[in-house]
Amino acid sequence: MRLLAELGRERRGQRSRARRRALAALIRYLRPNVDGLWYRDRLAQGRRIGSGLIEGACKTIVGRRLKHGGARWPVPRVANVAALCCLLYSDEWEAFGRTDAA
Repeated sequence: MRLLAELGRERRGQRSRARRRALAALIRYLRPNVDGLWYRDRLAQGRRIGSGLIEGACKTIVGRRLKHGGARWPVPRVANVAALCCLLYSDEWEAFGRTDAA
């Protein structure tokens, strides 16, 4: 990707050790995540780029299940309940049931 090459050149041209380290850290972050950076293409395909919708769904769906009156959830089980809620609302519940029974 052109951005990574440009950042690499910028890093090599820096005299400041702190800036070279900062750019190296940025490159290390971007390299494995570069496939998720095509925002213009994602928008053109009608796909969302923000996380607000997902965050709101998590808060509402998982929160609704965990905050029932009288419900007590040990912390380790909260992740299990959240995973089950995600399966249910992603239309994967039946597929999960088939693999779980197998």
